[in-house]
Amino acid sequence: MSTLLIGAAVLLVLIGAMHSVLGEILFIRPLIAHESWPVFAEGRTFNERTLRFAWHLTTLAFWAFAALLALYDFPSAIFDVVTGTMLAMAVLTYGVSRGTHFAWAVFLAIAACTFAFAHGSLLSSSGAKSTIGLATAGILGALSALHVHWALSADAVPRAALPEIAGRPAFRPGPAITLFVAAGLFLASALVLLATGVVGEVSPPSATTAVWLLGAVFAARCVGDFRYAGLFKREFQTPFARADSLLFAPLCSLIALGCFIVAAARP
Repeated sequence: MSTLLIGAAVLLVLIGAMHSVLGEILFIRPLIAHESWPVFAEGRTFNERTLRFAWHLTTLAFWAFAALLALYDFPSAIFDVVTGTMLAMAVLTYGVSRGTHFAWAVFLAIAACTFAFAHGSLLSSSGAKSTIGLATAGILGALSALHVHWALSADAVPRAALPEIAGRPAFRPGPAITLFVAAGLFLASALVLLATGVVGEVSPPSATTAVWLLGAVFAARCVGDFRYAGLFKREFQTPFARADSLLFAPLCSLIALGCFIVAAARP
């Protein structure tokens, strides 16, 4: 069985289990216990049971998708349906929750795995590799230029760019640190370009390894510190937290995905 499909199936099993267990603890039971819980003609018990089975049917759907991926002897069109469904769920979850619910990243990862399994040769083509590599390098280069701008003009740093604790920035990086980050982002952009083969005819193995590591770094940033930044942060009300949910974490996930595609594509 493909490693990509194993990963996608495991993610579906886990997201289904979390949906049911955490949904019961954090959503269904508190909602049912609330005095304002609506009662229709069928009665309160009917409403409670309807909410429960409707909620847990989603888990069964996730597990059904996982079973389909485990029995992967299907035409590629089936995987396109799974990819499209997961991508739509990622967009819907991101849009409705404004990026605050981590499930969008899980659905995006599943969609990436199933698409890569069904169309790996397309992603490995020189054209696709160059396009994705150039886009990823362009984003990194733009971020580097933005940090240079911030380093040269401290007043230009928006409040949403820094995490806050008790209404104050958790730290205030000086121009030297900001320029160091800019240099790191510029180097990352150059590494991606080198791995695509755009700079020179051959992509060095060391560049490919570096891009794998670079993708892992941005994936880790997307996951976050479990407090102030990333998918699993506990703070959602500060300007930084809102910007992180809407922009920073999704952007890091796309950069990570671009790096992985460039690194995995055959020379």
